[in-house]
Amino acid sequence: MLTKTAGWPDLQLLEAAPILVWRAGADAKCDWFNPAWLAYRGRTLEQESGDGWAEGVHPDDFDRCLRIYLGAFARQQRFEMEYRILRGDGEYGWIVDYGMPISADNGAFLGYMGYCFDVTTRRRSEESLRRRESELRAIYDASNVAIFHIDRHGMISQENRHAAEMFGFLPGQLSGADYFQFLQPEDRASARANLDRAFNDPADMQVERLYQRQDGGQFWGRLSIERARDDAGNVSGIVAVVVDITDRRMAELELERVCRTLQTSNAELEQFAYVASHDLREPLRMVSSYISLLERRYAQMFDQDGKDFLGFIRDGAQRMDRMVLDLLAFSRIDRRGAPIVPMSAADAMAAALDNLKIAIDESGAQVQVDLPALPAVMGDIHQIISLFQNVIGNALKYHQPGKQPHIRVDCRNEAPLWHFTVADDGIGIAPEFHDRIFQLFQRLHTREAYEGTGIGLAMCKKIVERHQGAIWVDSAPDQGTTFHFTLREADEAETEVAAPCSG
Repeated sequence: MLTKTAGWPDLQLLEAAPILVWRAGADAKCDWFNPAWLAYRGRTLEQESGDGWAEGVHPDDFDRCLRIYLGAFARQQRFEMEYRILRGDGEYGWIVDYGMPISADNGAFLGYMGYCFDVTTRRRSEESLRRRESELRAIYDASNVAIFHIDRHGMISQENRHAAEMFGFLPGQLSGADYFQFLQPEDRASARANLDRAFNDPADMQVERLYQRQDGGQFWGRLSIERARDDAGNVSGIVAVVVDITDRRMAELELERVCRTLQTSNAELEQFAYVASHDLREPLRMVSSYISLLERRYAQMFDQDGKDFLGFIRDGAQRMDRMVLDLLAFSRIDRRGAPIVPMSAADAMAAALDNLKIAIDESGAQVQVDLPALPAVMGDIHQIISLFQNVIGNALKYHQPGKQPHIRVDCRNEAPLWHFTVADDGIGIAPEFHDRIFQLFQRLHTREAYEGTGIGLAMCKKIVERHQGAIWVDSAPDQGTTFHFTLREADEAETEVAAPCSG
């Protein structure tokens, strides 16, 4: 039975202690361990005595522990160390070991008493946290966007590798820099106001601005922020994320320049087309007038060839006049179009069919369309009438010889668009010409076979595109043709529906 020895703590009391306790003499050799220690280690007192306990210290911790342990004995000072030691279950556990030097009443050094606590759970949590921090730092540094922390005064306290590179620094050198020095002078006041607002206003913030690198170079960046908060929930700093958008901004600026140039060019072309087509009609009218005058005064002097020649001239002048009128109408689609508003497709279709009544009657065509089922769409009603009239008129013109044309108009909803189809059983169009037919003055047949200027479908395409839709064709020779086009649904916010003018 253990008894109390002068100078030493009462070992009998420590027998029942729930913590791990050991004792070593002045020679640094352990001569006692309490039951809690032996149970933890899964060994006997004889196995642990002397240096036996050290056999369980993890190899990676052994040299460090031995240095601390022997150093403390040499100086007779308290020590504290954490190390891994093999447990009875075969796994290594972390313990924190507090060594206390013991002296006799006369001051003679007797040895050490040690008190140990298992800290495996804490160490594993710390290691997991360190790994997580290491992983986050790796992600932080590997990010292809600049990330840095800003305090209330605009000083940068931390940055990732990409932020340093973006502003022209080596990794770690950006910390301590003033964020505002990287801004254009004219932007600094607004940036300071934005920073103040970021600390006091919870609203999201995104800003695009021109930044200045340390070497004087510039780049466009898009700044967004997140707020860092302390334990009380107060904003303690700003995490800024900057994405380099230089390429995009340069492309946008170039696109804006091209668009301005194109708008100017289009306006000039439209004006030219209008003026040219308007002015061309005057000499054509003069040609037609003089041909009529020649026929009235000198017809008896012309032989048949001469009369034929005059007829060719008259027909040519009339065809030219129709082409000029069509070109004039084409140029006016964008320049003189009415506003695009909610309108009735049924009203536009009815007006188009009324305009085509003579052609429908002469050809004996059957046009199937459920007028009440046609929807309200966004459109310039006069141009939509022209669109329907041209597409249905095209079906009437190119019908199979000797066969009554059959034309069917359908419509289905494909929100936010209405998809219209106009299908016929006519002569059809070869696939290689499907795109060509929508170009100006493109004809697939001679004038002797089919009248026309070759502008009608080009006008349809321009009208549909003005209405932010699309037009295309499905067809094959001798298998009929189906024209497809889309128009936007009517805006419910606007209740007034346009109607065609009478007369």
